[in-house]
Amino acid sequence: MGMVVDAASTSAEPTGDGRPRARHDQIYKAFYELVGTLRDLLYGYLHEHIEGAEEWFDFFNFERAELISTEHTTTDLASRYIDMLWKLPIVKGSLAGTHLYVVVMLEFQSRVDRYMALRVQSAVTRIYERLWKDPQTRTGWLVPILPIVVYNGPTRWNAPTRMRDLLRPGTVPTAEERSWEPGFTGDSYVVIDVGSYAGRELPANNIVSLMIRAETMQVYEEAGAVLDESLQQLEAPELVGLRQQFVKWFRLLLLRHGVECKELEDEKEVQRLATEGKIRSFLDARVEEAKSKLKAESLEQGLEQGLEQGLEQERELLQGLAKRRFGAETAARLAACLAQVREHDRLMAIGGWLLDCASGAELLDRVEGRV
Repeated sequence: MGMVVDAASTSAEPTGDGRPRARHDQIYKAFYELVGTLRDLLYGYLHEHIEGAEEWFDFFNFERAELISTEHTTTDLASRYIDMLWKLPIVKGSLAGTHLYVVVMLEFQSRVDRYMALRVQSAVTRIYERLWKDPQTRTGWLVPILPIVVYNGPTRWNAPTRMRDLLRPGTVPTAEERSWEPGFTGDSYVVIDVGSYAGRELPANNIVSLMIRAETMQVYEEAGAVLDESLQQLEAPELVGLRQQFVKWFRLLLLRHGVECKELEDEKEVQRLATEGKIRSFLDARVEEAKSKLKAESLEQGLEQGLEQGLEQERELLQGLAKRRFGAETAARLAACLAQVREHDRLMAIGGWLLDCASGAELLDRVEGRV
């Protein structure tokens, strides 16, 4: 299956406050604002969650899919996820001439939201209210809405996907329960748990697959290969906008792991490396630099921690000796002075004074006058 890309929607630079996390979220959202991503999401991943979904797609006209403004989203919901509402024409079957609405919710939280089903139903209800107020979309029937939650957090998604599963067990009858199916009215949702696809074979020639593989890769081992193969899949002229956005987003993924590749911000340099077949070797070299830097920093940090631990042991020893010779009050005052000493030689000198001085007052006079 080929990729369908709305080139106009990929050309704009994503907005944001400049922070890597904010830029990552904005570019990630830009991917899902492409009709090609919508098509690849439904074709490649929906069949795992809805039985028979692979038979639906001849009924839809993706070329006429419409991305609808989601200004209905409240401040509370916007702080939890960014959502997109697609209007997808149905062109075959008994529903020909109507539409399926698909709401895609990007869940950027690090924790699983147990009550996502409630949030989904709330969002769908607001969509229905908005459609009902519009004379052009108001009919005698509600339209089907399919909610899809895309989650990329570190833990696996285990929250209920149906409203009824948020009720206390035994509250509703179970004798006539059927296997899970989408309600299309907001009482259930499909979740795409990105992390659960790690190591699995993914649908080929699929925008969503490229994103999932990048997010689940072992950065220090696979980054070069993943970027190289992704750019090969995005080399068609009509994909240039998507390709540029993908490279910028990929750089932010690397930055999270301490791999700095400023060259990836230069479109001409990326094109040169790709044309010469050097993307993989270039990125592998940057990864090795990052690993060496990380190792050196870890070693330096370990040495600093070891030195500080040694100094602290010397301070405790001197404080103990002072307490035995001159009492607790002298030891307490000495401890305050010792805390300011950062050199081994100076602590050794104080140890000599502790043995030479005849009284605690003499010792403190020497130490407090020189620290």
